[in-house]
Amino acid sequence: MTTEQVHFDLSKFNPGFPLDRFQQDAIESIDRGRSVLVSAPTGTGKTVVADFVVAKSLAESKRVIYTAPIKALSNQKYRDYTKAHDPKKIGLVTGDLVINHNAPMCIMTTEILRNMLLQDRDRLADLSHVIFDEIHFLADPERGTVWEEILIYLPKQVRILGLSATIPNDEDFAAWLGFVREERIDVVRETRRAVPLRIHLFNRQAGMVTRRGFEAQARRHRSSGAARAHRGRGRGRRRNDRTRHDQIISEIAPDLLPCLYFVFFRRLTETFARQLVDEIDRPFLSPEERERTESILETRCSGWHEDLLRDRELYVNGVAYHHAGLNVMLKALVEELYEERLIKVLYCTSTFALGINMPVKTVVFDGIQKFNGQRMQPLTVQQFMQKAGRAGRRGMDEVGHVVVSQEFCDFEQHKGSFDRYERGKHESVHSTFNLSFNSIVNLLNAYEMMEIQDIVNKSYRNFHHRRVLDGIGEQIEEVRGSIAKLNGGMSAESIDEEDDIDDTPQLRKRETAILGRIQERIHGRREWLQTSPRWQAINEAMECPESLLRLIAEELAETPKHRAARVRRLRRNIKSDCAELRTIREAHHHHLHGGHPADSSEGRTAKLEKRLATLQRKRRREERRLYQGLFEKVHFLQEIEYLGPGNELLSGGEMLRHIHIEEVFVTEMVLADVFDGLDDAALFGLLASVCSDFPRRAALRTRAPNQLRDLIRWVGKIRRSYVVTEAERLNGVRSSFSPEILCLARLWAEGKTLMEIMLLVDSTSDISGDLVSAFRRAKDLAKQLRDVYHAEPAMQTQLSRILRQVSRDEVEVLD
Repeated sequence: MTTEQVHFDLSKFNPGFPLDRFQQDAIESIDRGRSVLVSAPTGTGKTVVADFVVAKSLAESKRVIYTAPIKALSNQKYRDYTKAHDPKKIGLVTGDLVINHNAPMCIMTTEILRNMLLQDRDRLADLSHVIFDEIHFLADPERGTVWEEILIYLPKQVRILGLSATIPNDEDFAAWLGFVREERIDVVRETRRAVPLRIHLFNRQAGMVTRRGFEAQARRHRSSGAARAHRGRGRGRRRNDRTRHDQIISEIAPDLLPCLYFVFFRRLTETFARQLVDEIDRPFLSPEERERTESILETRCSGWHEDLLRDRELYVNGVAYHHAGLNVMLKALVEELYEERLIKVLYCTSTFALGINMPVKTVVFDGIQKFNGQRMQPLTVQQFMQKAGRAGRRGMDEVGHVVVSQEFCDFEQHKGSFDRYERGKHESVHSTFNLSFNSIVNLLNAYEMMEIQDIVNKSYRNFHHRRVLDGIGEQIEEVRGSIAKLNGGMSAESIDEEDDIDDTPQLRKRETAILGRIQERIHGRREWLQTSPRWQAINEAMECPESLLRLIAEELAETPKHRAARVRRLRRNIKSDCAELRTIREAHHHHLHGGHPADSSEGRTAKLEKRLATLQRKRRREERRLYQGLFEKVHFLQEIEYLGPGNELLSGGEMLRHIHIEEVFVTEMVLADVFDGLDDAALFGLLASVCSDFPRRAALRTRAPNQLRDLIRWVGKIRRSYVVTEAERLNGVRSSFSPEILCLARLWAEGKTLMEIMLLVDSTSDISGDLVSAFRRAKDLAKQLRDVYHAEPAMQTQLSRILRQVSRDEVEVLD
């Protein structure tokens, strides 16, 4: 039977509960063959729409791809869909794990799909739909470009489903999607949650109270003098003055359990879980639940190393912890117990918010500040709601409870954040488009430069930038029209009279365009501006450019010299915008209230011609900005001789085409013959060392072996070379090289167990999951190098042998 003869009957789709209106609307649009963007709060059931796409595609014998931002979510969706459908029809491709890759329904990370579109488009010839889970990740500074690339590269006949948390600019985002996809995108929006959230603040003096109640108590606390005494103790303040996690659990247990307790330091998830079990006077599990837990532990943990069973007492009491560094076997066990509702208190980090889609009654935050790589920063509304949205079980709870641990002395600092969380106004999605070197050489291998410029022009960033250019173009035409009138004999005074009638709406339009441009400039640099203590004030001063300029000047004064150039450039651009805005506002005032007598025609013509020249220079400058990043990178690749003068791929460029991890760094190692002559274990160790950073709070208990020290110095020299550091600058991402991981991965390739390797590590938290992640990425890199060494059978054989040796135990577990 042909695919045209089969149509999935909408009435046969039964998720097991009545559909909400927004779910029905989205499903009906998809059934009509439309692409759809669904914008709805976390926990409202967006996944049901994706389930319909999968069921429809499989029933109609069409191919569908489900993309997720992280591997853990990809693995979870694979488990879900293999339970719901014939496992033979479901595949998983995440770089390190490949299962049934030719299946009609395939789950993969976005990077894998982008690479297929660049290098193996034929495999996607019969693709019907692509589902983008968490499509708002397009705004992620490090990985967002991949989402944009996929949306631009996908064949036009492919329909898309974008699932997003609430975004205020969904119509604008859909307009860009429609422009790129050359089709109308249906926007389905849901603003209400099926289970409303109630936010409480907690400390040991106030108990669990509403925001208003807490604010009143904070005022009384300040006026009583207790706050001054509290601050006076300074660094000598006793730790037990602070609110403890077990006090919050005692407050909410048992009526508001189960709960997710979000902590932003891995070691604290482990510490808190063990402390809680030591403190509680009664288990959180009933005798029947405890018996079920014991049965699962006996079945799953048979033959496990004793170190993996050290937290058995936590599990039988209904307590656990979860973070990215956790041993993959334990991670899978904790997730199974959680899905079986046998974990009543789970201490976890942010990664869990994107993992298992199972709500709880209560979500607790140990605080609302998180380290962003440079400093502690309040959670954005998006980050807060991604976690808080897990509270409230549909059909079981009337309300979902969110509890935030908050001290009176910190409340003034965080009031603005709580205001934003309660208003629930999410941050807009903005482009972070920045083509990688790998993407550029693959595009140059397939397209002419003009075609690549057209691809870059379709980015979400340039979609907005084109509006700026359109505004400048309109101004140029207005000035040209005025000059033509003067040259045609019309007096300057009569032109002013005409302008009084026609120009006021145009001036307002230009004013709006400039304010929009200023907002775009700020949001385009929010990655580093968000680290500033002035970020909130900067964000709120967007409509008042003069105040904004003052804030940027203050920021410049406190910025280190090596980072001042970008702040200075931003200040210069906004200063230019302010000058233009002043001119427009003065003209607007003149139109409304009158002004000085009109200039002579000759004087007015000279002014207009000067204005025209300024606008034309500005347009040329802004047009260069459209492709500036692309041209800079192409010039760099020519400079280091990866590309020839006509942009043809030279040997370095051909190698770079296959390398997606530490692109230029690894290519430089290949060109320097670093991999030649290494034994299997050292080669795998070296690959792993550039795939991940060693955790900051961990250290090796032993030094690197003598035979590796020369290799480490050699690779370190390449890492510090001009080519690699300039590539880092242009990409905006620092390259990884971890000699510690090199030593540990070498042992894995030699056959040592993960527990044996962990004996060589000093760490305040479990980092075995980090090591497994590095080993898996090293496998992916080894596969990429096999393509690089396609003409060298000996190296290909060695890499294939390494892949067999390291593909075992935890590295092969589907976590």
